[in-house]
Amino acid sequence: MNKDQLLTDDKIYVINMKSNFERYNNMKKNLYNISINDWNLYQAIDGKKLTFNDCKHIVDFETFNNSKKDYRLSNSMHCLGSIGCFLSHYNIWKILAENDFGKNWYMIMEDDIEFPSHFSFKVEKYIKDLDFGNNPNVGYLSIGEIGSGSHQFGFPKNLEMKELKKFKLKYSKGKQVDLDSIDGSIILNARFTGASCYIISKLFAKQLIKTLEFHRANLQLDWWLSFLRTEEYPIFHAELPIVNLSELHKKSDILHTPVK
Repeated sequence: MNKDQLLTDDKIYVINMKSNFERYNNMKKNLYNISINDWNLYQAIDGKKLTFNDCKHIVDFETFNNSKKDYRLSNSMHCLGSIGCFLSHYNIWKILAENDFGKNWYMIMEDDIEFPSHFSFKVEKYIKDLDFGNNPNVGYLSIGEIGSGSHQFGFPKNLEMKELKKFKLKYSKGKQVDLDSIDGSIILNARFTGASCYIISKLFAKQLIKTLEFHRANLQLDWWLSFLRTEEYPIFHAELPIVNLSELHKKSDILHTPVK
């Protein structure tokens, strides 16, 4: 391991359902292909097994009860799997915020993504440019989804950033993007979807945990984060994704677990 390498294995957490060996093996292979070998495995929370006591620190009883009925409101906690997914991420935030004194940020991944060959180089450039983990104006960087906003470079005044070349791409349904051929801008406080791959600072993890102490979540994780985005919650996303969702994304065993 290069001592100057920022994206070290011990800062990477992969969320995987214990019973899903196909996703685990696929993720292990994909990470190996980009020279990431000794990452941390976090066993995903199985939403079907949750009781209210298991998750009352992140949702209220009404949200929990509705999720048991597969009660769908737009982007809500529409099933227990959504709560289990949220709780899996939350528990990793807790590790970073309270237990891992040697780290000031983590990269968190779900197990249904694929990487371009330049992944590590690109991520390390973002970390350096944003001074991630040290700059309090940068708390969260989503790098796995396409942002639905386009508020270009709305950075805090004291944050300097070199603009990256932008490419206008057309995304057609079911078509994968050649991620080795593109670059992308970083955008602050524009709406995004998904939480398949992101970097979170220790300070921001503490902030999210504190927020949930006073205001329980009633939206699935990515929409909850997206609606938090204000100057108080410095959430960035890559306008063009660094990772792709794999074909295994269509066979989710984390989210689609309603109780009948």
